[in-house]
Parts: sequence; structure tokens; C-alpha cells
Amino acid sequence: MKFVMKYILFLAFSILAGCTDDNPIFAGASDTTSTQLTIVPLQASINKATTQQYEAYLVSQDGSQRNITEASTWSIDQEALASINQRGRLSALNAGELRVSAEYQGMLATANLIITDKTIAQFSVLPGEAVTLVGLTRQFSSFVEFTDGSSQEVTLDTQWTSSDTQIATFADNTGRAEALKAGLVTVSAEFSSFTGIANLEVVDGEPTEFLITPPVSYLPIGVNENFTASITLATDPIEYLDVTEQVVWSIDDPSLASISNEIGLQGQATAISEGLAIVTASLSFAGQSTTANAELNIIPIRLESIQVNPKSVTVVRGTEGQYTATGIFNDQQTRDITDTVVWTSSNEAVAKISTFGANSGLAVAITPGETDITAALSGLSDTVIGTVVAPELDTLRIYPEDPSIPLGESQPFAAFAYFKDGSSQDVSNRVNWLSANSALASFNPRIAGQADTIPTYTGTLPDTVDISASLNGISSNTALLTVTTAIPIALKIVPGAGNLPQRVDVNYEAFLEYSDQRTLDVTNQVIWSSSNQAIASISNSPSNEGRVHTIENGLTAISAKYDDGTVELTNSVDLLVTDEFVTFIKPKCEPADLLVGEFTTCTCVANLSPSGEFDCTAFASFTPTPGGVVLFGSASTNRNIAEAIAVGNVNVFIEFSNRSGNSSLRIK
Repeated sequence: MKFVMKYILFLAFSILAGCTDDNPIFAGASDTTSTQLTIVPLQASINKATTQQYEAYLVSQDGSQRNITEASTWSIDQEALASINQRGRLSALNAGELRVSAEYQGMLATANLIITDKTIAQFSVLPGEAVTLVGLTRQFSSFVEFTDGSSQEVTLDTQWTSSDTQIATFADNTGRAEALKAGLVTVSAEFSSFTGIANLEVVDGEPTEFLITPPVSYLPIGVNENFTASITLATDPIEYLDVTEQVVWSIDDPSLASISNEIGLQGQATAISEGLAIVTASLSFAGQSTTANAELNIIPIRLESIQVNPKSVTVVRGTEGQYTATGIFNDQQTRDITDTVVWTSSNEAVAKISTFGANSGLAVAITPGETDITAALSGLSDTVIGTVVAPELDTLRIYPEDPSIPLGESQPFAAFAYFKDGSSQDVSNRVNWLSANSALASFNPRIAGQADTIPTYTGTLPDTVDISASLNGISSNTALLTVTTAIPIALKIVPGAGNLPQRVDVNYEAFLEYSDQRTLDVTNQVIWSSSNQAIASISNSPSNEGRVHTIENGLTAISAKYDDGTVELTNSVDLLVTDEFVTFIKPKCEPADLLVGEFTTCTCVANLSPSGEFDCTAFASFTPTPGGVVLFGSASTNRNIAEAIAVGNVNVFIEFSNRSGNSSLRIK
């Protein structure tokens, strides 16, 4: 039996731990004014006759950032291949590889760019249907798919127009529509000789709900919290809009915490000193304004050490993925501080790493060799040695091999590369994904490996479509995706009724149970609610659907409602929030030694304060590094069970509410 891998890409670098205060990444670690220059993105690939926007940031050793894109001097080392203006906008002219540089006050940062010369197969616009409120904006994006199955976003290179500029208009070519008055418009997008359309509905009135997530947060001094803002519109069906980038963020007491309104960092708060701060998001639209508030409790614990993961794995050139940093505090609590620390690579010719922000710790392996990867914050640091190799690709496999889903739904696939030196790598975001029948299923350009079935398909169902992938001239096995007419008959909430400690953030999930006995994850398609928001809140904001934040002791009911216009299903489960708090977790996978084809079960146990333990397995995430050695299940009953599919050593990263740990497996 083959399990579907959890849809997570995790970087595997060979690591040797070395946490020491004597190895800071900044000269004079006590000097909080020490800064470094970084470019975003670090590595990119675009087709000729398209553009790439670069940003430059100054990052201080205390984790603070400042956008200096327009104050930097930009250059490239291959002017025959591209040109770049002094706002960081690069135009690709000819195929090849080049280096992009930004210089600011004697500091230099570089990024790598590959320019391709591919043939475009089709052009698409997302979302196809959208809703927004008068006075707000709505972002559209455009993508091209090439004949080899790869894709590229070309939003900034697209000409955007509205069918009625009195209802909505595009001020520039960023794809952002400005809503002026109520009505319906057709959005037209033109790129090269291709055109695409989408529909935008603009509604008038006030939001029925305006929320900040999380509503209550407890944060150690010097650590970041990322707040998001969303509104609810009284449409049919109900619409939830993420307005994190459209609000103005503020803190009532700047001596306790700061919060950013910088592009790309909106809503990121940093704790400064002990106390209770009120976070406010202010939204203005159509001559009106409204605010939402959240509590930020800064607690008097301080960071004592940093640990970087993963450990003891080597990666292949060209791959990318995520390093994580765990902070250990003076009360022995642990917390994920990946987006708070400052990341550096000592040899950027070997590997580059995203210094801060949403992609903190995301590294790119460039050329064979070794480099020191360091996470640092306020004088503390942990350095590990990353090794990049370039073995020859042997085989390529994709999973799952025979999934079945109803028409209109989506199926994630994962791809693994197996190399001739015996190593393996998750390459889901590097391969070219191919569907043999794009009228029935096509790959989502935003989400690597996600096949979306086409609701307007006119063929006879059930029907099948061959799914495959290719990389560097190597083709994968062929998976058979079956698309059915099964109908939903019940809604299930996972993990069901139970209890949680205070001050944790966990994900609830919703699954449709179908008439053919299969289940489908619809977490982001249901409407979530909590019967007592003072005890625990649950989010409906985009990308945070089903995210529960526990606040204080008591009982609440977590409910989900599914309504697709033809079927309406509801369910609820009780949640008891207890008096305890989580300090750290104890991860375990048993057995640790397996043969190919055997299974191991991973568990998570949280240590509680003032006493006791909590089984956090149902809420934990399990990520194997490197990919392609074991596969975790995707169903609610087996997501902590891994099947050994190849020989090798693997490290399982286990995370629960910003607490993390590791367990090692050996496959023979």
C-alpha cells in the first residue's frame, strides 16, 4: 500500500551542530546597529521577454528590516542577457545565466537568475471568479504554461483592463483592481499574443466581520508574531477576504512592541518589553473606516540558545527548502523562531538562504561544496555545515499512483528524485508536471504538483487521466487519476472532540465523506466557528482556515459548515481548554530501524506546566528529510504513519504549536 506524502517540501542539508556565542554572524554581536544587505528573491528562473522584480533589504542583527530597493545601486554581470533599472526591475533579453547585484553604502548582495527560451503553450488568469468591497482592491495574477509542462507567473508583464472602469479599474500593470462602485466587470489580461479573462463582483456595504488572527498572542521578548487581517462579506456564498496588506497596522504602546507596515512584512510584530499591547488594524474603504484589535501579551522570558534543523543530510544542487530555528528560553520553553532569527550562508556560491520574512530559512543549493548556515539573534547563534553535491539523476517517481477524486476537486502529487549515489530528494517544485488530458485535469500554476479537475468537463464520468513528471530529460512513472461523480454524504471534523492546553495554535481539518467511501480535505471550503471565542477562536481567513487559538480554560464547540450550492452539511465537536501550558515536546518514531515496505508510527507528547503530559500527535505535523525515503499518510487515521519506500537514513521533523523536535529513522 502506498501512502500519499504530506504536501510539504523540506530542505535537507548535511548539518553539523555548533551553537556558540563566539560564532556570531555579525561583527560585534552586541552592536544592534550591525546590518547586512540581502536581495529577494535569491534565485529565480524566467523566460526571455519577461521581467523579474527584485527587492533589497537591510537586516539588523536584532531581526529588524528596512526596504532600500530604490536607494540601492543595481547591476548585472551579463548585459547581453538582460537589463535592470534602478528600481530593481529586470528585463530578460536572451537565454543564459547571470548574477544580479545590489550595492548600498559599501555592502554588496547578489542573486542568481536563469533566463530560458521556452515555447508558451497556454495562458491563464487567477482567480477566475473574485469578489471585493467598494473602496478595496483585489489582486489578480497571470501565468504562462510552457510546452515542457513548467510554468511562470507573468503578472507584471500583463496588460490588465476592466470592462467598466466606473466599477473597477487597473491603475498599473500589477494586476491589482481598484473597486469603485458596486457591479460586475470582466477583467481582461493580455500577454504577448495570449488573452485571458476573469470575473470580478464589487459589492457595496460594510463587512459583517473584521478580525485579526490570532486574536490573543503570548510572545517572548525579542520574538516575532505574524498577524493577519480578514473581513467577511455578506455574499452568497459568504466571502472571506484577506486584507492584511490593505490595512494600517499599529501598536498602542510602541515601548512594548513594534509592528510593520513594510511591503512584504505587513502585520509582523516584534516584542520589545514585558506588558500587554493592543494591536490595531485600520481599514479604510469608500469614505468609511473600521478597526479590529488583538491582544499581544509580551511575557518576561528570554532567549538562551538557538537550535537549527535539519541534521546530517546532504542535498543535491538546484534544490531548495526550509531550515528551521528553535529558540530555547530561560524557563525551558521552546518556540519556533524561524522567522525571527537572521539567516546567513558563509559561501553564497554554494548555497544562498533567505535572510528574513515569509521565506525565512528558505535555502537554495547552487554548486557542490560546503557552507556555514547560521541563524542568529541578539548575540546568540547556531551554525551548521551545509553540503551540496551534484550526483547524476537515476530515476524519478511520483505519488500517489492511483488516486480518485470527484469532479471539481483537486489532488496533490509529490515527485522524488533518486540519484546514482543512493541519495534521494523531494523535487515536487522542480519537475515539469504533465496531464495527458488538460480538459479533465490541469496543474495549478500556483501550487506545485496540484492537479485541479475541470468542473466544466463534458466527457463521460468516471474517467481517468495519466499524470507524469519529468526532470532533466528523465521521465517519471505514470500515475492514474480517476475522476468520479461521487457525491458528499457527510462532513467530518478532525481530530474530533478532545482537549487542548492554553495558548496553543493548532489546525483543525474538515473532510467530506463521499458515496464511494473516499474522503476529501475541504478545510479551506467550509465556514468555521467557535461557540465561545473567549475560550478558543478559529480562523476563516485565507491560508489560515481552521486555525484554532486557545485562550483560557473552558468548553467550546468547534463547528464547520459546507455548502456548495447543491449540498449543505454541518458538524461540530467539543473542545475543552485546560489550565496547563506547553513547555516542550517529546517526539518519537518507532520502530526506528525498518526494511523497505515496513511502517513506523511517529508520536508527539507535550510536556505541560505546572505538571503532566498531553498527547499532541493528532495536531502535530510530520516532515521527513530527505524526501523519497519514507512516505507519510494523508488520511486523518494514518498521517503519523510512514512507509519505508527506499534505503537510506531520514530525519523526521515533528512540530506542534511552534514547538518542534526530531526523530531519526534508518531504512535498510
